[in-house]
Amino acid sequence: MTLSESAGRGAPDPSCDPDRAAVERVVAGEPAEYARLIERHQQGLMRLVTGITADRHLAEDVVQEVFLTAYQRLAAFRFESSFKTWLYRIAVRRAAGAKRRLRRLWRTFLPLPEAGAAPRAPAARQLDDLDEALALLRRLRGPERAAFVLCAEGWSYDEIAAITGCPSGTVAARISRARRRLEEFTAGANRRKREAGREGAR
Repeated sequence: MTLSESAGRGAPDPSCDPDRAAVERVVAGEPAEYARLIERHQQGLMRLVTGITADRHLAEDVVQEVFLTAYQRLAAFRFESSFKTWLYRIAVRRAAGAKRRLRRLWRTFLPLPEAGAAPRAPAARQLDDLDEALALLRRLRGPERAAFVLCAEGWSYDEIAAITGCPSGTVAARISRARRRLEEFTAGANRRKREAGREGAR
């Protein structure tokens, strides 16, 4: 799906929510149904949270926390949005909070980098290595990263706006900046790779 196609899609009608029957059964006292909801949404949430946190291990903890929080609040859910939108909204907020907590821990317990030290840039344009892709995502600002990852997951601008709580125009601007910055980061990494190759050939 292209960005323009994503932008053209409207937000879904919550009354047609495919998760509604399962949610209502959980609230009515059938907790086994929640396992089906977890199975349905776990992979998507992992991709989203990993993209936002740029840390696979942290994402696993966040996703567990998201499902627990949603379960605890399920009785109060009124289908003003789809269950998936509501779940992703929790995930975006929890992922952002987890990153803030992790940064505070780094500042408290980890030494400062040595003078002149710089993060290693990914060497290849084709980001087949997930760690390289995450290294690029880490360089985006948090709001840009969240909007970009949600868009990559196929959410429309209106849907991303509902999840992140900002206007659709802001979503579009964040995604545009994220794409531009990622292209710049990748071009810079490739330039350094070519220069290193030339140096090695001498």
